Amino acid sequence: RQLNCFQKEILPRLLEAGGQRKIRIWSAGCSSGEEPYSLAILLLESRGVNPALVEILASDINQKVIDKAKAGVYGENSFRNVDEAFRERWFRPEPGGKFRILDQVREMVTFNRFNLFDSERYALLSPMDTIFCRNVIIYFDLEAKVRVINRFFDKLRPGGFLLLGHSESLISVTDKFKLVHLELDLVYTKEND
Repeated sequence: RQLNCFQKEILPRLLEAGGQRKIRIWSAGCSSGEEPYSLAILLLESRGVNPALVEILASDINQKVIDKAKAGVYGENSFRNVDEAFRERWFRPEPGGKFRILDQVREMVTFNRFNLFDSERYALLSPMDTIFCRNVIIYFDLEAKVRVINRFFDKLRPGGFLLLGHSESLISVTDKFKLVHLELDLVYTKEND
C-alpha cells in the first residue's frame, strides 16, 4: 500500500515541486534491498520521471545484508507478493532458482552501511525528499526514536515525506511532522517553511 501511495500520490507532488532538481529518496534500514529496488522500479515505470534526476540512497547497519543487496540476487521468497510478469520484466533468471535484478535498476540505488545513531554521518547526507524507514524504529526505546526521528526531520526538505511501518507512529515521539491522510495511505510530512 505504501509503495502504491508513493508512486501515485507522493511522486507526482515531488515532481511538481522539484522542477529539474534531483529527487532524493532514502531507504533507511533497507535490509537486503527489496525496498529500494522496488522504489527504483516504480520510478522507472512512472511517466514524467527522468531516472537521471533521481537518487536513491539505501542504508543498513548490517554489512552482510548490504552486500546481498548490492548483488541484487533474490530467491522465490522475495517474490511472494509479485506477479510473474513483473519479475520477468525486471529480473533475469540465475542458476539455483534465483533471479538477478537488471543493471538498469541496480544502478539507480547507492548502498551504504549507516548507523542511524551516528550523528556525524548525517552531515554527509544531502537533503532528502522522501525517507522510508519502515519497521525499524519499532525496535528502539523512546529516547532512541526521538533522536533518529529528529535527524530525519533535519534531513528532509520542506514538503518532504516520512514513511514508517504501519505499526509505527510518531505519537509521543515528536510533533514536528504533520500526519497527512492521502487517498491510499497515511504519511508524515515536513511542512513547508
